[in-house]
Amino acid sequence: MRYCYCQDYAIPAWLMALDCFGDRDCPGFEAGWLAQVRREMANNGDGAFLSDRCRELAGVSPLYFTRLESDRAAALSMGAFWRRTLELPGTAAEQPSPIFLTGAWSDEYHGACLVRGAARTASWTWLAGERPNGLCLPSGDSALAEWRHNLAGEIRGLGRVNYQDLVDHRQAIFDGGFLTWGRTVFRSEKMMCESHPDEETAGQEIVCAALPDDATMLVLQRARVLARVDLASVKGIFLQVPNDLFNGYRRVYRSGGRVLETNGRDWRAETIRVSGGRLEIDGRLLLEGAYGLDALFIHRPGRRQVGLSVRQDRADAGGMLLVDEICAPCQLGRRNYDAGAVIYDHGFAISVRPACAGRVGRWGARPEGLAAPGCPEVRLVAADGRDGVRYLLAANLGGRPAAPEIKAGEARRLSDLAGGGTVDAAGGVFRPELPARTCRLFRLEK
Repeated sequence: MRYCYCQDYAIPAWLMALDCFGDRDCPGFEAGWLAQVRREMANNGDGAFLSDRCRELAGVSPLYFTRLESDRAAALSMGAFWRRTLELPGTAAEQPSPIFLTGAWSDEYHGACLVRGAARTASWTWLAGERPNGLCLPSGDSALAEWRHNLAGEIRGLGRVNYQDLVDHRQAIFDGGFLTWGRTVFRSEKMMCESHPDEETAGQEIVCAALPDDATMLVLQRARVLARVDLASVKGIFLQVPNDLFNGYRRVYRSGGRVLETNGRDWRAETIRVSGGRLEIDGRLLLEGAYGLDALFIHRPGRRQVGLSVRQDRADAGGMLLVDEICAPCQLGRRNYDAGAVIYDHGFAISVRPACAGRVGRWGARPEGLAAPGCPEVRLVAADGRDGVRYLLAANLGGRPAAPEIKAGEARRLSDLAGGGTVDAAGGVFRPELPARTCRLFRLEK
């Protein structure tokens, strides 16, 4: 559920923290959430809390809908009662919440990494509820956030239930960033024909690196068919941009000299092709292709599509949040694939807008895919950090060790940010060692 249910019960948690521990940030959190509630009620226009966003859910499960409505009423009344009874300090007047700087944090079991700076919040989680997913957002703009296998691609077979299972993963954090690698398998279940078994349709490798520049994330994706299969849809990249009441139902995209505006209220079903691999979102976020991306697609299904967990097989419950889906490729409709076929293989950067972007003109990481002669399973991406440093992400997606030759240019040394150690140039090239199914993130030094 988005913007309801568990989030409602943050109110008593905040007030408990304020009462027991004197946490002075809690009134700001409370005020921000109450502003969201008021905004949604005004959008509904009927005095209910969730009648617009959960209209379809109410049609198939009045009990579930009523439970969500009553949860919000209970949490709000609890907060009002505690404030009156305990005479809690602070004010519930609307005020901006502070941006907290977390540094880098990770959780081994879930394969979760997080770094939150003044400008950027970046995260990745492998063992998530709708796994895996990643985020790269301006730290002060949560209306750009959607987690449902975000930045992890979406491949749907012919079954009613489609999701990714985790095969393996590893991660490392360092000052200001993180590096993570993992494999997933796409599953399609509950086929129409009773004799049609559940299928593992495709395998995927993903590499994600949050650069220590408080601005940039690099992502590599490769998906391949496991056995001959029919796929109902394919959406690589899968960057989801919420376009609902919480951002005012409006997004503006720019690519080259082209400006596109999407309206979340018009319920238009469309897929917009954008030539090239560069797309700016609301002047706040930038997606740039490094390799394998000649065009991007903005897919709008014409309905709210983010709702209950995909594993619950309740598509009839509808969605509670509408998002624009930034994809490449964007295959809509059934297509047959041979075993071993590459569905997509690409790399890209996502950057948050610098505070001075209006004065510096073009901005971004300018990612570049580099050749790795003799190493077909190696992917190399160089990018410019906001901190003025050149970075190199090197990934070995294969099952054998590799040591690609990389032209050094003006650089003389590679410093490994996650694993430590250095690689010196010899004869004008670097030869970093890449064990099977691993990745390394380097800082280029002159």
